[in-house]
Amino acid sequence: MVFLGPTDLATSTGEEGPNARRVEALVQQVLEVFVARGVPCGYPIVARSHEDAERETARRLAEGFKVLAVMTITR
Repeated sequence: MVFLGPTDLATSTGEEGPNARRVEALVQQVLEVFVARGVPCGYPIVARSHEDAERETARRLAEGFKVLAVMTITR
């Protein structure tokens, strides 16, 4: 299993944060390679609400991620 870290990708590529377009493109590129090889991929989700967490979870599962670490920030 591989666990993709968008913050780590952002840091290593000089992007400003994990939500940068280039980071998402890299996430998708890496995911595609590992899914094609049958390697399960994990991804962290940090959401601002329960609804956002559900929406992002559904999205990432549909993309092919198998393991998700879902966190919701409450204020």
